[in-house]
Amino acid sequence: MKKRVFVVGSGSIGTGVIRMLLEIKDKYDLEIFFTKKNPIPDCAPHVNALVNKGACFTPYQESRGKFRDLGIDTTDTLEELLPNVNVIIDCTEKGVGLAMKRNFYDALPKSIGILGQGSEDGFGVPYVYYLADDYLKLKRQEGQNFVQVKSCNTTAISALIYSICLKNNLVDPGDFLNGRISLLRRDADVGQKKGAIRAPKISKQNPEDQPFGTHQAKDAYNLFKEVMSIDLDIRSKALKLNSPFMHVVDFNFAFASKVVYEDILYHLGVYPLVALTDKESTDEIFGFGRDNGFIGHLFNQVIVPSVGIEVYGNELSGWAFTPQDGNSILSSVAAALSFIYPDDYLEIMKHFLRPPYIFTTV
Repeated sequence: MKKRVFVVGSGSIGTGVIRMLLEIKDKYDLEIFFTKKNPIPDCAPHVNALVNKGACFTPYQESRGKFRDLGIDTTDTLEELLPNVNVIIDCTEKGVGLAMKRNFYDALPKSIGILGQGSEDGFGVPYVYYLADDYLKLKRQEGQNFVQVKSCNTTAISALIYSICLKNNLVDPGDFLNGRISLLRRDADVGQKKGAIRAPKISKQNPEDQPFGTHQAKDAYNLFKEVMSIDLDIRSKALKLNSPFMHVVDFNFAFASKVVYEDILYHLGVYPLVALTDKESTDEIFGFGRDNGFIGHLFNQVIVPSVGIEVYGNELSGWAFTPQDGNSILSSVAAALSFIYPDDYLEIMKHFLRPPYIFTTV
């Protein structure tokens, strides 16, 4: 019997998840369903393109007739199909996932794996592919079926800390004293109509995110605290730029002992989801992904320009690039497969640990 995966939302993240799952659907007996909330005329080409590639469109009951008026054929509705799938991957806008959890998901059988995205704080077990697989397995054995995939910038921060500071010393972070991180966030994705800004804009520091600055450091702290029982002294601040390309991470780490430049490059180089680069601008790296990546995306957790790494005694300073939503798309696919093939999903994920998905250099 085919394993059913339902992707709720088909924006940037949802479309990436659908396209990646379609790449392996025949080999692993997957059936991919997706939905879109609003039946607006210009969505028809996008929906039909995904259907033509092998996905099944399933609307909400209330909008079924309007999608048919747009020439989009439908069979089941979301309400009919949800109780009969193996995994749900919610890729809706901020706040919608938690509303869907209250209105639909909480009433579903516990055998269904249900994933939310990074904006849905408290949705479920925190997860980043490669960093939290053992913890996810433990929680699933305890009966947990809700998972929160961490956001792209939280994933990038976590990958930097894990690869440079913690990977070989998980019980005790040892030399790592603190991390101070500035995020230069892109505004709207190149394909989005809304969200673009005319000039750089400072991100507010909300009271619920303190003492971490912005939510990205808070989310990374909570990930390491819950998954690895490690307390990290990390803080972040953010600035949104009027650019559609990539997020940029300015990181500064302090250690108890002297930092060796060659050691940093080695640890970054051997971590399989970090890419090193000699490029210095977001448009160059974005262009590389457009020309060489799957569906124009890069799926590394973070991309680090070696020219930007600087060592000052016990301090490390550097720059990094976050591949839009690619890293959280990768985690969403991994978490979904963990519910369908719990004993084999890490082996299945090796399909994606190579170009055009993951690159060692960019």
